[in-house]
Amino acid sequence: MKRTLSTYEVAGALMADNNAAWSRAGAYGLAEYLEELERESATEMEMDVCAIRCDFTEYASATLAARAYGNDYSASLYNEDDTENENAVEQTEAYCLEWLQKRTQVIKFDGGLIIQNF
Repeated sequence: MKRTLSTYEVAGALMADNNAAWSRAGAYGLAEYLEELERESATEMEMDVCAIRCDFTEYASATLAARAYGNDYSASLYNEDDTENENAVEQTEAYCLEWLQKRTQVIKFDGGLIIQNF
């Protein structure tokens, strides 16, 4: 017997996982991504919050995600406290987003992004 979960139920289950730190927006973005993946593949998925937590990580920015994977390109461009050089910050974020998209799945949402761990 299977039960189909709504987007809200999937997001709620993700946020209820005490071993993960999904934001509300991140959990909903990930839930929508998983639903779309299920639709595109025409294969039913089983809800496994542990596997999802191990496969995906949420970051506040592409720059922070890229740094977590050893891309320190951003460190040479600007200091995070440098609010005067907004153009460098935007360029770095765009570069890091492109760098990540070449290597893994990136799920953007308002307030950050989630990447599939690689």
